[in-house]
Amino acid sequence: MSSPPTASTSAQIVSNPTVDEKKKPLPRWVPVSLLAVTTAALALPIYLLKRHRASLAELAPPARRTAKAAGRLQPARIRPVEPNPRAAEVPADAFNAPLQGLKAFGIATLGVTTCAAAGVWGVKAYTGVRDTREFADYMRQTLLLRLPGLAARLHRLPDPDSDSDSSPSAPSPSPSQPEHATGEPWTWVAAEARLRAAYEQRGFAGWADAALREVEEEARVERAKRGLGASTETYTDGAKPKVLLIGFLDTKEAEYAFVKDLLEAKGCEVVIIDTSIQVRTPLPRSTLG
Repeated sequence: MSSPPTASTSAQIVSNPTVDEKKKPLPRWVPVSLLAVTTAALALPIYLLKRHRASLAELAPPARRTAKAAGRLQPARIRPVEPNPRAAEVPADAFNAPLQGLKAFGIATLGVTTCAAAGVWGVKAYTGVRDTREFADYMRQTLLLRLPGLAARLHRLPDPDSDSDSSPSAPSPSPSQPEHATGEPWTWVAAEARLRAAYEQRGFAGWADAALREVEEEARVERAKRGLGASTETYTDGAKPKVLLIGFLDTKEAEYAFVKDLLEAKGCEVVIIDTSIQVRTPLPRSTLG
């Protein structure tokens, strides 16, 4: 048997330059850099994950408390109901609705009665009258002195044939007053024209006055158509129709004079008989005609 050629083989390995170059040791920076890169690649994601969880924990709502187990529930203790001591101390309500209503009605009645009595006493003290009859006389005299036009219309005699008011206190005839001197018959067309002219000239007051005159004129025309007109008899002997006024004429001298003048202006002879119990102002003989 031949021995292995050890010496020659080792000599061949040592003598081969390519094998020697491959077995050279690696530089130190290579493993160090590899270790640093690996550590950074593993540590950086872990750090970022922890930071993200910490931020989510701060923004998340607080955790809910879990209820205790159902087996630990204990039944509520029943306490005996005790009466409230304050309720017994509150006094009973003594409000009586009918009594309070009657009281309010009595107070209201007393107030109205007091005001009415004070008003009546004030009017009596201001006017100087003593009873309702004197107050009526006072109001009639005031109406005659303060509103003569209204008094003339109130005391005007029912003479439908009179086209104008002959009392001295009556207003002067206006252009809207119907004039029938020309003999023209009364018609509603002409009356409407006169009413329109009266409203344009004197306003509502003139229109009201003209409307009253037109109504009277229409009534006169209707009475004439029915044969109810006044008699056309003339008094050739100079006699005047006599008017006899009988009643409770407990008025004052001013009203007597006003009625007398109004009737005499109509061409009548006035005879007044006063049947009242008391006549405060005696009439002169000339007033009685």
